[in-house]
Amino acid sequence: MIEEPEAEHVWWKSTRDGLCHAVSLDQAKGTRDGMYDAACTKVLTESTTDKRDFPDAERCPYCLSAMGEKLVAVALALVMCVANGLRPGGRPTR
Repeated sequence: MIEEPEAEHVWWKSTRDGLCHAVSLDQAKGTRDGMYDAACTKVLTESTTDKRDFPDAERCPYCLSAMGEKLVAVALALVMCVANGLRPGGRPTR
């Protein structure tokens, strides 16, 4: 089963720009220096990030774009599998 790329991220709100930014789950577990790289390449820090869930908050358009590019890559991989007679995971369809 293929997971959505967004499921690999959490959305944290920057107190500087008021937008929610995508941070990888690996980084969300903690970093040594308290700095987190968002998908948009913005660096969030412990002191400028609110890690609570904000379902209605505005999401960073650049993070959304980065997430969209991953979805396109997954979709293309699926199309190539089908075109080559394979199911996702590499099993033949015939």
